[in-house]
Amino acid sequence: DRAIRRGIIDPASTLVKTNGGKVTTFGNAVEEGIVDSRTGTITGAGRFGRKLDFQEAFEQGLLIEVRRPMSLSEAMFKGVFDEEKGEFLDPSSGEYLTLVDAIDKNLIDSDSVHVKDTRSGFWKKVSLAEAIKLGFVDGETAKVKDFTHGDKEVTISEAFELGLIVDSKAAVSVQRAIHQGLYDDSTGKFTDPNTGRKITL
Repeated sequence: DRAIRRGIIDPASTLVKTNGGKVTTFGNAVEEGIVDSRTGTITGAGRFGRKLDFQEAFEQGLLIEVRRPMSLSEAMFKGVFDEEKGEFLDPSSGEYLTLVDAIDKNLIDSDSVHVKDTRSGFWKKVSLAEAIKLGFVDGETAKVKDFTHGDKEVTISEAFELGLIVDSKAAVSVQRAIHQGLYDDSTGKFTDPNTGRKITL
């Protein structure tokens, strides 16, 4: 309670990783007895099931801070995105949101990724919100259309692997840039997904 009162922990922006590897809201974790807000500990967590204080829990990734808006890849990494449901856990309300709602409620940054227009075959910088409007991404199911294989729908993680979605803010390796179709071997230049400019290495 003191940590919450002092602002060390904001329950509305903190998620708790359970033993099963899933994430839940701070409030739910308190109700389920995973978090003891009086003593500032998490029980039954960690490698040996011992009590951890909040600092140790943050260090071990059992308490997860969620800053709004977060990038799509951060949401996947932190467990905010549930790929089975195709929805995002809102830490402040405990509700699962569709991709459209997660963008509308400022949980997900629409500009954190670029979606490839696979209909034209050219790399075109399109935000998530724009990709939803254009029908490249389903805002309700969070599935991404791969037009190179008919109208095949793939999950967000598959779309990252296939290069259909690219982090707009993260640096990428040369190998990854080639894999994502950002390298043109006829010109020897890379396309900067942020600006669309062709640049040499």
